[in-house]
Amino acid sequence: PIFGLQRVLTCLGYEVAYSMNNLERKNQSKLKYEGLIVNTKNYGKAVVTCYINKKMVEVMFLNTKNRDYFWMKDIIKGNIRDNCAKSTLGVGVKGSISSVCVTGEKHPLYIKWSDMLARCYGTKNKDNYLDCRVDEDFLDYSKFYAWCENQTGHNHNTWCLDKDILVKGNKIYSPETCCFVPHEINTLILNCKKSRGSLPVGVSKTSCGKRYRVRLHIFGKATYLGTYSDEKEAFQVYKVAKQDYIKEVANKWKDKIDSRVYAALINWEIS
Repeated sequence: PIFGLQRVLTCLGYEVAYSMNNLERKNQSKLKYEGLIVNTKNYGKAVVTCYINKKMVEVMFLNTKNRDYFWMKDIIKGNIRDNCAKSTLGVGVKGSISSVCVTGEKHPLYIKWSDMLARCYGTKNKDNYLDCRVDEDFLDYSKFYAWCENQTGHNHNTWCLDKDILVKGNKIYSPETCCFVPHEINTLILNCKKSRGSLPVGVSKTSCGKRYRVRLHIFGKATYLGTYSDEKEAFQVYKVAKQDYIKEVANKWKDKIDSRVYAALINWEIS
């Protein structure tokens, strides 16, 4: 019994000594790493604000004051990312959520977010999106993603993010003005101003240049609506036919689209 008690006491003494050594080593590591400024590959300098253990530390990025946790091995290599940095086209913030990639590929909503920024701030399609911009909330992918989850059609990868059906002529991508619609509806109200020049929408001149032709694409097929001597008369024919067609498409999708989209289409006026 005495030998057994001595053994227990010896083991307890060893455990206490071991724990004290661990605590001392952790304190030494805290003194070594906390306050250490490190360089990152793409996000400027960062400072270690809290040593958690030999594998993980808390870091604050000096440019944005954003704090996050990283593996020590990534700190040493500089492979850490500031989720609050405007790293997408100089305006977009990816945020802290992990829904950027799914099974190794970019999330469909992240692709829509990136495309939205590219339309407004990229070098392509500038003529089609002149003066368009993105609301402050939508510049943050985390907020955009959260908004999307509450929108009808957000889970249909082939549906489009539209900014000017709910608010006609709108130039701002925002939570109040945007909605998801199928491609058929997204292309329904394009006015093709660049290609038609000064003529009214739906109207083109005949080869002789003295009369006006009216054509309307109905479910993907060009439909001839006649030739007229007056461009205003020609436009009125197109207007009536197009508004009827818009209503037909709206009723086709009525049970699947946002009720606000349906109401906007039913009351849409071609101008």
